[in-house]
Amino acid sequence: MPMNPMTGSGASASRPVRFAFWLAAILALLNLNHASNLVAGTGLPFTVGLALCCAFLCLTVRVPARRALGAPGFLIVAALASYLLIGVGVLLLTGDGLHTTDYMLPMRPALAILIIVASALGASAMLQRIEAEWLLIRILAILAAACIVVLMSPWLDRFYSFSTTSLIAARDGHGQGRFIGFFSNPNGASIIACYATALALSLLFGDRSRMSVAPAALLGSVAAFLTFTRTGFIVLGVLFLLFLGISWSRLRLRRTFGVWPLAVTVLIAGGGVLSIVNFEYFAEYFVIKESQINRLSWRHAVAHFDESRFSLWSLGLSQIAESPLFGRGITHFHFLESASRCQHPLTPCGVHSTYLLLWGEAGVLPPSLLLLFVGSMLWSWWKLPRSVAADACAGCTIVFSVACVGVDGVAYFIGPSFLTGVSCAVMARAVRESRGPRPGQTLRTPSASVRTTAGGITPSVTG
Repeated sequence: MPMNPMTGSGASASRPVRFAFWLAAILALLNLNHASNLVAGTGLPFTVGLALCCAFLCLTVRVPARRALGAPGFLIVAALASYLLIGVGVLLLTGDGLHTTDYMLPMRPALAILIIVASALGASAMLQRIEAEWLLIRILAILAAACIVVLMSPWLDRFYSFSTTSLIAARDGHGQGRFIGFFSNPNGASIIACYATALALSLLFGDRSRMSVAPAALLGSVAAFLTFTRTGFIVLGVLFLLFLGISWSRLRLRRTFGVWPLAVTVLIAGGGVLSIVNFEYFAEYFVIKESQINRLSWRHAVAHFDESRFSLWSLGLSQIAESPLFGRGITHFHFLESASRCQHPLTPCGVHSTYLLLWGEAGVLPPSLLLLFVGSMLWSWWKLPRSVAADACAGCTIVFSVACVGVDGVAYFIGPSFLTGVSCAVMARAVRESRGPRPGQTLRTPSASVRTTAGGITPSVTG
């Protein structure tokens, strides 16, 4: 097997590795475990299938983990591992709330670590066969399918069974007219839709502008809009500003570039603004409930934010002050004492922030490592030459970091975990390529073959 000049490894994606990687991508990004939960009342077979795919990738892909993950990957894995170990350790040592603890909760960060490592290894192996741009296009196709499922929410609702208490959030999301698709709540659907928008915009504004991804950008934007999550609206705004800034910097260098991508972006953003400004007419035409009209009212949004997010963050910070170094133990900030009731009359709200969640349950180390992960990804993007791969990683990091501000548990959600692993692998590859081959290392391509001649060995390129 030929050696790749940038990795120094002869590893490549065999057929079983490719199958496991793409099966894991479909299971994670389409959230099929919760789709089964909604229809049949259990998603365990799909969760086990995803874990087995990831374990297979970890055991069979012959790429060093340090090359696949890079420094950012090790930071996010360290953040989740420290959260798991410290949070469980504090809970066991103090015993505070041990009788009411959800014992399945520690499995979520553990599964997220497995998914991140496996997806990074699988993506690294895939990148030895195909360009990063083609890998991103194929992942975008799966994300676009997830957005289509979100848009089909009104039709899917009739097939769902909400008989178990674990599906109360999904039932409430549908009952309020919010589009969630196969996800447990509107926030999860919104985050995946924003990821689709980020990848589509990176390809749309790439050096080889691909107008074929414009429908995916539109699907992602509309799906995120119809989830009616304020976090999703903020993420979309930041993404459009980011890529418009990228487009402007490139237009100054190459005046002929970016006309059509810019036009598509302005069309999507303008349509969103017009829909918000004229939302009463829009809602009447599409039969959207009044409660969602109120969510987009600026005064109502500010008032609701002050009553919910700000009060929950203040309550969380006051409890963090009691044990800022090591936290209070896992699960404590998923359901805050003295908080208002959210999805269930007997269940208090969580802190509604991943950063505060990690800090409150496991101390200062996990959120610090998480912020270092975000900073290292964006710093690598800032230093690298502009490319589709680097821009896509930056866009995904923006989605992840902003969503963590207002949503619980984003760091261990299945879909974001898979995309985080892929982003780490793509960024690590881009960093190595920017440095060039190491001294004494010859450039060889995967299509190079060798033939023996009378004068020795002469390389020739075939294919």
